[in-house]
Amino acid sequence: PPTLNIKYPLRKGIQWTYRYPRQDMPLQIDKKAVAEEVLERNGKLFECIKVEYIYMNSDVFNGFQMTDWIAEKGLVQRISAIDRVTLTSGEGEPLRTVRIRDILTLK
Repeated sequence: PPTLNIKYPLRKGIQWTYRYPRQDMPLQIDKKAVAEEVLERNGKLFECIKVEYIYMNSDVFNGFQMTDWIAEKGLVQRISAIDRVTLTSGEGEPLRTVRIRDILTLK
């Protein structure tokens, strides 16, 4: 079935819910357009809407944060962070928990 990934017209203050109805792992993400920001990439300015993701009712995505900056022409930047990644030894023993941050940006 179709899902609502981005709600148009995209503007600050709107909220919507994205649902991915898989039997083995249903996923619900509440999304909110929280700000208007201008990003500069390669000498070009992009007027963006900043969208924050809130993962609901999911043990798998607990501690996962994602933020998108979306311009009229598409995605300009995405930052994702995971708070609880456990590093293990070669024998599978937990060593420590770390935070991973990934930044995808338009070139």
